[in-house]
Amino acid sequence: MDTFLQENLHWKENSGKPLPTVKAEVLNRGAFIEGRFLVKEHLGCYRAAVKKHMDKSWEDSCVEIFFENPSQPGYVNIEVTSLGYIYGAIGVSRENRTPFSQKELGFVEVAEREEPKEMGSFINWGLVIKIYPQIVGIDSFQPYSLKGNWYKCADKTEIPHYLSKYPIHTPKPDFHRPEFFGKICFLPI
Repeated sequence: MDTFLQENLHWKENSGKPLPTVKAEVLNRGAFIEGRFLVKEHLGCYRAAVKKHMDKSWEDSCVEIFFENPSQPGYVNIEVTSLGYIYGAIGVSRENRTPFSQKELGFVEVAEREEPKEMGSFINWGLVIKIYPQIVGIDSFQPYSLKGNWYKCADKTEIPHYLSKYPIHTPKPDFHRPEFFGKICFLPI
């Protein structure tokens, strides 16, 4: 079931701004986690400066999937820009994260990408992301009831913004908060 990411309007960083509309769905398909995102954002919300994997994706228009690591304590964060560049890390907190190795990066696939298209004062774009369980050293996500959260942000735009599926009850935007993760639905292929 598709849902729209929430605006977290209690964060002053989102107040009084033309925020993006993001239709998103993240599913546990057993063989992989699938994230589907359709984004419509004001030109001031959009940036596409990152030109390589493992660069500062959060500064550009990007979508993100964070989920609990079922094979050990901590969580995985995967961030993908509108142009399909991936950043990822694994760890137990914001301060204790290990960026993906080339091998781990290979377990994340941008399966579909809708090119950013300018339409008046807006840009529309979309992604389908597949995350394979080998990224955390397991063969299938199927036996796990995973929790996570998914996001849209862009820190270095004219209109920085921070949206999430599940509410995050912090005074400032902070996606690295697993205590606010919610259920990732299981749906077999």
